Amino acid sequence: MHAEWLIIDGNNLVHHDSAWLGARRDFDAARWKLVSMVAGLAGRLANRMTIVFDGTRGGKDEASEARGVEVIFSPADKTADTVIEQMVEGSGRAKEILVVTSDRMERDVVEGSGAETMSCAQFRELLEESHEAMSDKLRRDAKRTGGPTMGDFFN
Repeated sequence: MHAEWLIIDGNNLVHHDSAWLGARRDFDAARWKLVSMVAGLAGRLANRMTIVFDGTRGGKDEASEARGVEVIFSPADKTADTVIEQMVEGSGRAKEILVVTSDRMERDVVEGSGAETMSCAQFRELLEESHEAMSDKLRRDAKRTGGPTMGDFFN
């Protein structure tokens, strides 16, 4: 899978699977875990990646943007769903956008605008497969080259 622009409904994805929240139900930690996992695949999943969360003041998280992921918080008067729908409709290139959400109404709206959608469960599998593939490649590369030695860490 490679899209031009990947837009993720962050709250929907985090709340879709209780494993993201952990035993402490820590939404902030789950949110940044998601951002980190997506940032680790920057450029591999899509040329542009945006995660939209519900917010109170709206705006962007500049620290995440530096890692290749645009993180947007909706303003208090709009939901993340509304922001995503407006992004798709206003893009002029909806056919190049993939939206990750399991919200049926949101999927219907963005598909009606011409974008593709993927469920949170499908995306979670894709994230796990992509991270496993990267780990396997690193292990194979290390084996082929002999991997780092203790001297590599002290020179």
